[in-house]
Amino acid sequence: MPRPLAQKNADIDQRIQKVLDEIPDGININWSHLARKYNVPYQRLLARSKGRSTLQSRPSGTLKLTDAQEYALYTCVERLDQLGVRVRIPMIISCVNYILFRAYDSSCSTSTSRNILRANPRWAKRWIQRKITIF
Repeated sequence: MPRPLAQKNADIDQRIQKVLDEIPDGININWSHLARKYNVPYQRLLARSKGRSTLQSRPSGTLKLTDAQEYALYTCVERLDQLGVRVRIPMIISCVNYILFRAYDSSCSTSTSRNILRANPRWAKRWIQRKITIF
């Protein structure tokens, strides 16, 4: 039976790290030769040698909110609940979009107003499912 893909990737990452640890500083390196010698993908070895992290250690690209922003939203919803206000999905969306707008950095050269992340009803429903303790 073949091994799971995650286990294969972990083995490859270990071999790549072994290659990078054994390379002496200050010499010219033939990356394709090393990739063949240690049986690792050339492109992944080259990228890791230039500083790219492993797939497992990189942050998720699908998260809209940082931990601090998530906490701010959580406390806002919790406070509204304490006041007796029934929190609805449009209220959550509005709050999240306000938090994301305030975190928007207009001084960044690649930022435009179209690049601001926005929440939608689907995102709000999933957030509620993850935070079921307050609902």
